[in-house]
Amino acid sequence: MIAFLRALNDGKIISPVSLRTMQTWRDRDGSPVLPPIPGLQYGYGLWHFQMTGPLGALKNVVPTWGATGSTGSFLYYSQDRDLYIAGTVDSASSDITPFVLMAGAMSLVRGNEHSS
Repeated sequence: MIAFLRALNDGKIISPVSLRTMQTWRDRDGSPVLPPIPGLQYGYGLWHFQMTGPLGALKNVVPTWGATGSTGSFLYYSQDRDLYIAGTVDSASSDITPFVLMAGAMSLVRGNEHSS
């Protein structure tokens, strides 16, 4: 999955212009899938996280974009850290679990950065 996202990010699957179009971020207000969450936006097939404020595990998430699948899989990239993260919770009924897992991992990255 990471090889795919790296190729997408490097312009080997679609043009950089098309990727920028996919990254035209919009707020999730009124989403039937997830409640509106400050800092969570959606593009064309991609999610964007830039969390701030008192959102528990989400408050330290480095800016990240990618996607979460219907089976609990997730694939994200943080340009700030040149860091790719992929995984799964192996559950079609996972709802928000993949987001929380990804956010927790990205939060740890930022937390380790501050303790150095």
